[in-house]
Amino acid sequence: MPDGDIIFRPGDRNLAADAGKIQAGKYSMECKPGKKTVEIRGMRNVAGAKEQTLETGETGTDVEQYIPLEFNDKTTLKADVTESGETTFDFSLKGK
Repeated sequence: MPDGDIIFRPGDRNLAADAGKIQAGKYSMECKPGKKTVEIRGMRNVAGAKEQTLETGETGTDVEQYIPLEFNDKTTLKADVTESGETTFDFSLKGK
């Protein structure tokens, strides 16, 4: 995936999540330790969408989430972030 967002959510939804940007298929970020569920999101322009002007005066085209739900809203991805320093988590986005 070229660009998007990655979010590490703690088991306790009352605690803040840690998030980072995916650029050119890679991400680097700081994350508090603990067991996390991981969400990966990617948006792209809707094919054939025309540029529109919003009430705010900004212009843009319609976008859509193109990563399957099993990797974001209904994520099955997990990570156990330790306090030991740098850790690498690679996630495959191939559907089941």
